[in-house]
Amino acid sequence: GASPYSTAVHYEDLILVASGIGITPAMDIINAYRAGSRRLSLIWSCRDASLLEYYLQHGRFDKDGWTLIYYTGKRKLRLQRSSLPDTLCVFHGRPVW
Repeated sequence: GASPYSTAVHYEDLILVASGIGITPAMDIINAYRAGSRRLSLIWSCRDASLLEYYLQHGRFDKDGWTLIYYTGKRKLRLQRSSLPDTLCVFHGRPVW
């Protein structure tokens, strides 16, 4: 089926929302459009510490957009804060709207 982000090509400011392994299509969009003029922000909820750590180590982040990650797992994360951009925030627990 089509990606939930298939209409992204029509917009300049994108807010991508994902949970768990749903990060995969969001990362495809970020990688495809980050070099252009679009601002890409991501909101991601994840309980898998290994997946989140992998993403933080290997992911590419948009310098103009925000990345908000809600970690809901139990294991303590191994983060290297100094290597993360200022526009990336990791929260522990579910988002409270």
